[in-house]
Amino acid sequence: MKKRVGLWWRPDYTAWFAADTATAIGVAVRSLAISLVGYAVSGSTVAAGWLGSASMIRRLWWHICR
Repeated sequence: MKKRVGLWWRPDYTAWFAADTATAIGVAVRSLAISLVGYAVSGSTVAAGWLGSASMIRRLWWHICR
């Protein structure tokens, strides 16, 4: 019998991959939601873009300085 070799056959890799994918989707949805709230409040796409950018910069700063 041939031994299965590869990352997809390792349970720890599939668990990590699922968790990392879920995190990436969560971050994307949160960023979209923040921009949409900014647009709903201000009515300006420019303000919504700045709010989304500021949110991502804050999150990046938090991860760097932590």
